[in-house]
Amino acid sequence: MAVAIPVAVVALLLTLIVPAILRARTAARKTQSKNRLKNIGLALHNYYNGRNCFPPGAIVRDDGVALHGHMSWIAIYMDATPWYQFIRRDYSWDHDLNRFVFSYATKNFRISGVDQISTDDGYGLTHYMGNPNVFHRNSSVTFDEMPDRLAPPGCMHEAAGNYQHCD
Repeated sequence: MAVAIPVAVVALLLTLIVPAILRARTAARKTQSKNRLKNIGLALHNYYNGRNCFPPGAIVRDDGVALHGHMSWIAIYMDATPWYQFIRRDYSWDHDLNRFVFSYATKNFRISGVDQISTDDGYGLTHYMGNPNVFHRNSSVTFDEMPDRLAPPGCMHEAAGNYQHCD
């Protein structure tokens, strides 16, 4: 009987502490994701300042081959690592010459705590998606053309499990 009381007290404390820890972790993940979205928005803004437009949603050749999307164009503004310098823009994102770069799933395009970080083929995934009203195929949008004059952070959102490659 003397052992049962301390065990019951410990069990009660654990039932109170564990949910609080899980809530704190969830709040931390949300904050980190908001910060990453903010950084993506800043990268989009820096791209805009240099080119007077946002990056194209995707560059697709006439034969239907997808070259690169908006994430690869803003990578230079996102990370201190030079991996973006190895992108061969004249080849498709999944070409063998670009495999090294796009197999690297940068943390800046991922949500912490999500296990799915690469495709079955080994390409890195992004957990964020661009607003399709802003990022069009083979075209770049300016602030004047944006619906409701969205701010750059409003151009990107968390993807709900349908993660895409980081091209």
